[in-house]
Amino acid sequence: MVTDPMVRMTESSPLAQVSRPARAGRLTWFLILLLTVMGPVSACSSSNPTSGSAAIPTELSSAIDQMQSAESYSFVATMTTAGASITVDGTFSAPNTVEQTIRVPGRAPVEMRLIGTEVSIRNPVSGTFTAATGTPPSTFDLRRAFGALRAGQSVSTNGTTHTFTLDPESTRALAGSDATGSARVMATTDAQGFSRLEYRVTIDGRPSTVGIDYHR
Repeated sequence: MVTDPMVRMTESSPLAQVSRPARAGRLTWFLILLLTVMGPVSACSSSNPTSGSAAIPTELSSAIDQMQSAESYSFVATMTTAGASITVDGTFSAPNTVEQTIRVPGRAPVEMRLIGTEVSIRNPVSGTFTAATGTPPSTFDLRRAFGALRAGQSVSTNGTTHTFTLDPESTRALAGSDATGSARVMATTDAQGFSRLEYRVTIDGRPSTVGIDYHR
């Protein structure tokens, strides 16, 4: 999977994660909403996004508040690029636990558990989780990643869906350090926060679309 364009993802994306067979014993971290889906977040990476942006609608701000304070939720995230896709489904439990299954077409699913900086992979034969060779550089809290959305610009609203643009700095806070340029985001809210988050961004030079559905 090292050369698979769908799995050469950033190591710092804060909303979703995926692994591939290790190169030099490392894990590669992949976005996917998520929050999801959901990568490592440093103490200041996304709690205070780019300043100077116009105020976002109250409904969108409230949804961000709810997602940041959520104790748990489940998610299904899909990332599509270069005509291929990766799906990640799992659960988040505050403050820093994610259990997820990564599905790549033509490959066996990979089950992963992340608790703070501890990462383990499920052995499909024995069913036991084994510590991965390599860990995130810091602990993570997926709730913090939603803060990048507060920097939304040129927000338009259609019913419960808010469409807006993130500048390059906030895009990197959302999608990781390999993201370049701005991101186009569509966030659909409900009574509990977000029901869906979708964004289009260029990651490692490849146009990519990420969609994350949330369930509580």
